[in-house]
Amino acid sequence: MNLLTRSPYLMTMKLKVKEEKWFEADFTMSFVVAFVDAVIYYLLFHYVFEDSTVVNPTDITIYYIIINIVALAMTPAQFTSWIHMTDINTGKIIPFLMRPSSYVVTRYLESVCTFFMRTVVNIILIYLVSLVLGKPIILLNLLLGVGSMLAGFTILYLIQAIIGCMAVWFQEVNKIRNVFMTFLMMLGGRLIPSDLLFSGLKEIVYYTPIPYVYDIPVKVLTDNFQYTEIGIQLMWIALLGAIYILEFEKYVKHNIELGG
Repeated sequence: MNLLTRSPYLMTMKLKVKEEKWFEADFTMSFVVAFVDAVIYYLLFHYVFEDSTVVNPTDITIYYIIINIVALAMTPAQFTSWIHMTDINTGKIIPFLMRPSSYVVTRYLESVCTFFMRTVVNIILIYLVSLVLGKPIILLNLLLGVGSMLAGFTILYLIQAIIGCMAVWFQEVNKIRNVFMTFLMMLGGRLIPSDLLFSGLKEIVYYTPIPYVYDIPVKVLTDNFQYTEIGIQLMWIALLGAIYILEFEKYVKHNIELGG
């Protein structure tokens, strides 16, 4: 039977939907912040690049507004390392291991459920932004963009989960997580679009999963991508997923079962 049709997983998703009502204020405020950011980016880039022959002010404005909205949808994945670390250090993970449902699948479904609830609103906002700025996104790119956003979300989730599982050795992994998030912010498109990095650094970055979290989904939404980039996203999911499962099964789960 498919894992998603089993009652433990369905109950997990239902409970997560109900829990979201406690965060309605934060959810609403995040979009207020996104709106303010959009206005600032529009005014800033249209002033700075008004006479530029290299950078189109409308394109760069759309990029930065959309990447911030995409980042909002992926916020749940950013807490994954903390959740795993806390579960391991407090022993909260033990009841999960005694259930018929998988800890790995349960935690992912909780996070991805929140992602989808936010994405419904986010994708509408993204379309409205493109419409207002005179470059409406076509339906195909919206659909592909949602798929690419899910792939980027999953990549971020898996990296965070791998870091979180390191708590079995280091106990405190927040510093490792903070270092990764700094690199993601600087090189993943939110500070500078990955395409605008100088050539040597750009080539190195594209050999890592960093640009495939935020940058590639934005490129897909704005129809500035190659299908191979989506394929590379899937490749990173397979590789990181294998590392996560191996780390969890061989070290985390095994260590806990031995009383470590």
